[in-house]
Formats: sequence, structure tokens, C-alpha cells
Amino acid sequence: MVLYLRCHNYCLNCTGATASSCNACTNYGGVNYLLTGTTCAATCNSTSYNDTANTCANCPSPCKTCTNATFCLSCLSGFYLVSSDNTCPSTCPSGYWPNSSGNTCDLCNSACPTCTGGLISQCTSCGNVSSVI
Repeated sequence: MVLYLRCHNYCLNCTGATASSCNACTNYGGVNYLLTGTTCAATCNSTSYNDTANTCANCPSPCKTCTNATFCLSCLSGFYLVSSDNTCPSTCPSGYWPNSSGNTCDLCNSACPTCTGGLISQCTSCGNVSSVI
């Protein structure tokens, strides 16, 4: 006698009958479920993304949240989001300053190539000076 294991509705393949024993997920009720560990979910949590295999892959460090393996939306503590390329370096590039309140690299004042904050009084170097007559 052969016994067949009935998987949870969200599971395509499984090791048990519960929703947390899936090996692969199915389309159920019009929703394409995604594998997160051994559980099928309708969406990935904020610290993971839907990869090409319909599984939820963890955001790569130092991304805290992301949309894919190369596009960070926020950064772990000690890293700063650069909005121009959605990366998370530990130090901000020239022309930006590390804003620890949001873990972002914010633009320096336009008169400052380098700075410690967004105000002109926070410039640590000066840009090209031109005079208006």
C-alpha cells in the first residue's frame, strides 16, 4: 500500500501537511505563492525579495531592505544609503555627509565638495569660488 502525502494548499511539494513544510509553492486562488524558508507566502517580508526562482531571498548585507540583490532601500546600522545608486557604503562619497538619523548619505550644500552636514556652515572644503560683479 502506497500512502500519498497531501500538502498544504499553498505548497507544490512538501515534507508534511502544514503550511510550514513546503519545498516549493504553487499558484493558489490567483496568488503566486513564494517560498520563504519552508513556508509559502503571498509576498516576501521587507528584508527579502522575490528572486527569479519564486523564492524569497534575503537582502544582501549591508542592505536592511531591498527590491533585489543590487538595489537597497535602507541600510543596516553603520551603513548609509546613497540614493543615486541605492548602495550602502560604510562611508559616504565626496559631496555627501552621513546622516545617522535615517542612515542616508545626504547631499552637501552646493558650495561644498565635502561637509559634515547640509548647511553651508558645515562645509569642510570649498568649491570653485566665483564672484558676481
